[in-house]
Amino acid sequence: MWKLLTVGLLLAGCSVCGTSIFYSTRDAHQVLRIQKRANTFLEELKPGSVERECNEEICNFEEASEIFETKEATGLSCSTSVSDGDQCVPEPCSNGTCKDNIGKFSCICNKGWEGLLCNYEVKYTNCSVDNGGCEHFCRDDPANQRRLCSCASGYQLLNDHSTCKPVVEFPCGRVKMDATEAKASINIRLIEGAVGRKGESPWQIMLQTTTGKFLCGGVLIHPAWVLTAAHCLEAQKGLRVKLG
Repeated sequence: MWKLLTVGLLLAGCSVCGTSIFYSTRDAHQVLRIQKRANTFLEELKPGSVERECNEEICNFEEASEIFETKEATGLSCSTSVSDGDQCVPEPCSNGTCKDNIGKFSCICNKGWEGLLCNYEVKYTNCSVDNGGCEHFCRDDPANQRRLCSCASGYQLLNDHSTCKPVVEFPCGRVKMDATEAKASINIRLIEGAVGRKGESPWQIMLQTTTGKFLCGGVLIHPAWVLTAAHCLEAQKGLRVKLG
């Protein structure tokens, strides 16, 4: 009873002062008008959306990549509108100029320096001496008066731009032949004191005459080149090459 009386007095007081406790329809719509956001429950499980990733959130490279899915597509579509930060801050290049790229950077080394971060002094300018300091392959670049190192398949060039590191379990390949016991024979092959298996050393070759007679040994240094002693090729009209 007292509650009803209190409510009645409040309503009467409001009517007397000329005010209303309710908003008008127009005012209520202005207060309650809420724009539905694209961000919803489990949004990361849904396909990328420009509205969600770049309108309602800070549009950086990571957010944009959720739309275009690959770094290449993101870079082509958003290279001028998406900011992924300055990859050159702090300065990573020791003796060179840093170039900011999308999601990475590259160093343009000063003369006399090389390496991913320009922190190795250049000791070789061509491939004529010690293979240019390259562990695997060396290629001259006369236009820029320098040499370039590269690695064989299965290896990766390290930051010093001369050393190669294996990136697979068997970078030189793997002999898949089962071990076999050597029979009593004078033709068995010994490698470090142990009997070698057939095909275990694919870089080693045996030169034979056209009739199959052993002539000399050699080493395969290229798919089309064999290194052997000069006297093995004297007065030979034809040769057979046996690998492994």
